[in-house]
Amino acid sequence: MMQNIKLLIRQSYTEAGVKEMNVIQGVLDVLKKMDGEIYDIEFMAGAKAHHKDNFKQAYEDRTGIPFTPINFRKTRFSLIEESDAIVVIRTGLSESTAFELCYNIQLENPAPMFIAVMDDWEIRTTLLQNLEDIADIEYHSFTEPASLDNALSSFLTRVANNKVEKCRDQEEFEYI
Repeated sequence: MMQNIKLLIRQSYTEAGVKEMNVIQGVLDVLKKMDGEIYDIEFMAGAKAHHKDNFKQAYEDRTGIPFTPINFRKTRFSLIEESDAIVVIRTGLSESTAFELCYNIQLENPAPMFIAVMDDWEIRTTLLQNLEDIADIEYHSFTEPASLDNALSSFLTRVANNKVEKCRDQEEFEYI
């Protein structure tokens, strides 16, 4: 049986222009190609990149509620809590991204995170790097979205296998 993975994508759309949106969409396209191969990916926030001029309308279309900072934050927290994994595609470091990742890290069962940062952007190294000691985080820099194919596939396979293992452990616990 194919494992379902609830995948939350954290994009840089509040600061993203068209160039950044195209790179983000490239990474999303790599993920979309993996959907249905080994696992079914449920994109928790959509598989289409947005940029600073259209993200509010996209949010309202997707959620059916008006965009406000409070609504956005509540929606994101809910998605973080439901996700099996988080992929962060960085073109710049925003306070909201750092806040959401901190929120995930403090959860009882934080979702594993894959952080992808484009090499030629100014934020090649960030506070998001070297967090492996407090959370399940993989940090990858990339030159082209397609170069993330193997790393993303390995990450999602590990997430799917861990999810199966947790189900087995839960079944054994309930049997006892």
